[in-house]
Amino acid sequence: MVIEENTDPQNPRQNDEPIHAQVDDTDYDGERDQLVFLIDLATTEAKTVFVRYVSETAENQMPLTFGFTKQTRAGIFPHLNALAAIESELNVYLLKANGAISVFAKKTEKLELNRLGQGEDNNKQPNTIELKRTEDLIGYGGFVLRMRNNDKQYVPHPKDSSPYQHIRVIMDGPVRSTIERIIPSCTVGDKEIELTETLSIYGKSRFVEHRIKIQGSLEGVLIETGIPKSKDNQVDDKKGLIQSWQDAILGQSGEGQIGVGLVYPTPPILVDKDSSRILLKPDKNGEVTWYVVGVCDKGDLGFKTEEDFKQFLGLKAVELHTPPVIQLFGSEE
Repeated sequence: MVIEENTDPQNPRQNDEPIHAQVDDTDYDGERDQLVFLIDLATTEAKTVFVRYVSETAENQMPLTFGFTKQTRAGIFPHLNALAAIESELNVYLLKANGAISVFAKKTEKLELNRLGQGEDNNKQPNTIELKRTEDLIGYGGFVLRMRNNDKQYVPHPKDSSPYQHIRVIMDGPVRSTIERIIPSCTVGDKEIELTETLSIYGKSRFVEHRIKIQGSLEGVLIETGIPKSKDNQVDDKKGLIQSWQDAILGQSGEGQIGVGLVYPTPPILVDKDSSRILLKPDKNGEVTWYVVGVCDKGDLGFKTEEDFKQFLGLKAVELHTPPVIQLFGSEE
């Protein structure tokens, strides 16, 4: 149980209810290893939360279940023509077999995956808007593999002699949901690597977190990611982001605007000439993480102007590059 410390003397009972939280098994070993909860922090603000728990070895345990409102969802939905799907109340992301990502924006805050794509008529899903389709290998923040000094793109597929990949839902919780793809034997140039791709989304977040982990020889292996090509694409090297705001046809919603953003770890190996692609180098552990968001100008959740979207994206880029510092204190007897 997670409780935020009440610092308002005028309202002593303001924060005495548990806040949304979950405990996850992130590596599928049967043991829970991460506590996840959401709190709001202003710039330079500090907050104290209390975590109450019962040891798994304690006798006569009494499990507690809180009726948290579900804010995220993940699952495998074959009718969506994707390996897996993930959503918050604000956005839907589909993971494609070739490593690309498709995005659906929402008009109002509501989970939609159970209904998405079930009807032949798109008007039966009036709350979700598919952003402009792209036929490239990346889409909205997807990826392909590259070798240094080689322009050839390697789609993340299993090796022919070992044609297996594993798709699983790691978490489908009220606060965070995560999907994962594991390719035990993936070919990049003359190398064989094991590749793990993970997408996570948090409650009340428009962004999806895209993480790649490579095991095996890392020498020369790069990750290419980006956003759909557009004459409006812009790169902000200082904030580590690519952004675009462009006119588009939004299905049954008609003409509108699409905003796309990708926040990447700095500095990248290369930004291409049309500001739509970047090359990233995995760290010494073989990992690299970036964040993607897609929005439109429709509904209550829509961004009405390019300036509003750019301001939102710039602030989020700063937040993602400067995560909060966490200090842990022992229990108080």
